Amino acid sequence: MASNAPLAGLVGSLLLCGSVLVAQADSVVFRDAWFRAPLPGASVTAAYCDVENRADSTATLVRFGASAGADLKVEMHETLRSNDGSGMEMVRMRHLQEVEVPPGATVRLAPGGKHLMLFGAPEPRNLTLQATFADGSVTDVVFERRTEGNP
Repeated sequence: MASNAPLAGLVGSLLLCGSVLVAQADSVVFRDAWFRAPLPGASVTAAYCDVENRADSTATLVRFGASAGADLKVEMHETLRSNDGSGMEMVRMRHLQEVEVPPGATVRLAPGGKHLMLFGAPEPRNLTLQATFADGSVTDVVFERRTEGNP
């Protein structure tokens, strides 16, 4: 009679993997998610939110994306400021491959720091983006459209 031990081990491993896949998405809370209404005629804008990790391990965001069929590209960026030596401040943006949120911490995606760039002006009042974590888990985040004068 054949032993079921290898099968039981495989099932146990798959169950363990399943619990890992939901861990990051389930332990992260997104607050105050909003995007800036694009300027007239512009097709690029930015989105912001607070990302709180309630887990005991680091949560790593690897991408944000729009729902299937949406004509919107999303990139994670960081604004960097430096002095060129002559007193002139230089401001540039750097594309981020990931954003790590340490255990128990909140990372702020805000103007002048880490943020999301939206390419292809979003029209709706609210915009749902999918946040994908390094473990493959995904969660929907609803961003509210705000005007320039109401950040």
